[in-house]
Amino acid sequence: MPAWPRCDLTAAASAAVLLALLILPARAQGQDAGPRDSVLVCEPATLDLGALPAGGRHPLEVVLRNRGKTPIRLRYIHTQCDCTLTSPHEGVVPGGGSLVLVLELNLEDREPGPLEEQVTILTDVARQPELNIPVRVTVVARRDQDAP
Repeated sequence: MPAWPRCDLTAAASAAVLLALLILPARAQGQDAGPRDSVLVCEPATLDLGALPAGGRHPLEVVLRNRGKTPIRLRYIHTQCDCTLTSPHEGVVPGGGSLVLVLELNLEDREPGPLEEQVTILTDVARQPELNIPVRVTVVARRDQDAP
C-alpha cells in the first residue's frame, strides 16, 4: 500500500480551507453576490429629448431609485458615445433611497440628425447586474447656422 504524503495543517489553515469550500460554491451559484431584494430603476426610464440644437452642451438629470431595503453599489457608469459625460461615475444608492445622476450631452461637434446613445450602469445586484438607459435626441442646426 502506498504511503500518503504527510500534510501538516494548522488549525487556522484548516478553518480557512473549510470556509473556502463552503463559501465558493455558494458564490458560484450566484448566492451572496450583492443585494437580492433591491431593484434599481431610472426615472425616467428612457430619455427621449426631442430636438436639440447642435453646437452646445445640454445638462440633464435622472433619478436612480432603489426599490429595495439593501443599498445598491454602482460599480461603474459607462456611455456608448464620448459625447455624453456622467457624474458620478460610481456610488451607492441607499435602500429605499435615490441618487441623482447628471448627464451632459455635448453636441458641439455633432452634425444634424438622429442620435441614439445608451448609458449603462453596472451594479452589485445579483439579479440585475446592469441597468441600461436609452438616450434619444434629434440634433438640429443652430439658428445662426441657418442664416446666410
